[in-house]
Amino acid sequence: MPKYRFICSSCEREILIRKSSSTKTIKCACGADMDRQMPRLNDTTTTETVDPYMGVKWQQDQREQLKARKEDHFWRHEVPRLVSSGKYELATLIENGWVTITDDGKIEIQDKPPSKR
Repeated sequence: MPKYRFICSSCEREILIRKSSSTKTIKCACGADMDRQMPRLNDTTTTETVDPYMGVKWQQDQREQLKARKEDHFWRHEVPRLVSSGKYELATLIENGWVTITDDGKIEIQDKPPSKR
């Protein structure tokens, strides 16, 4: 049976008690009816355990992780493809940060985002 929170309408007494889901009201010690309340949500961030052995949590809002994955994929796979395609001039490649020129005059393709270099 689930645990529900009941509040008395006259004396404002509050109790937590296990009752069946069909129970809507119970009697208070003062004789009035206690009404079942909606559950409280203390924390709005819900997580579910993806890997119980390692304790890895999966958060509800994954925007930052998805953004980092997209950025890593772009720099690891797309930038080398764009550089080797020959569609862009060297000045454009350097301006975008896709390639750098070393002191020896060699051109190096960047495969990491600027935030991780």
